[in-house]
Amino acid sequence: MNLTMGSTTDKSFNAKEVINYLKADLLSFAGEVLNVEDEFIDPKKSLGKVGFNSITIAQFANNIYERFGIKIDLPVFFKYSTLDKFTTYLYKNNKDRLETVYKNIAHGIPMDDFKLDNPSTMEWTDIKI
Repeated sequence: MNLTMGSTTDKSFNAKEVINYLKADLLSFAGEVLNVEDEFIDPKKSLGKVGFNSITIAQFANNIYERFGIKIDLPVFFKYSTLDKFTTYLYKNNKDRLETVYKNIAHGIPMDDFKLDNPSTMEWTDIKI
């Protein structure tokens, strides 16, 4: 993923940028688990209508965990039933973590260099900025 930061001096993202990158990642994850090109997934349609079922939702949640270290309870997908709604939910509830992930990616730090101290506390350790 090639990220362009909001400001070259402060090396930070604004909320809209993080949400856009997050949405692109989520569409990519959805495409992977549904075995379709992500441009064919309408983020405004319900997850069921774009092809998700209980197995693919679980795979999607696992992709999110692997990428961001964020565990998602499967019932959340019923409440935030489109990718657009889910993207907003995920950002609002994990803003600091997501900003850190994208900031590190923009700095060229591979995801493998991130180390989660304790995924349930959502705190990063060993982040090299």
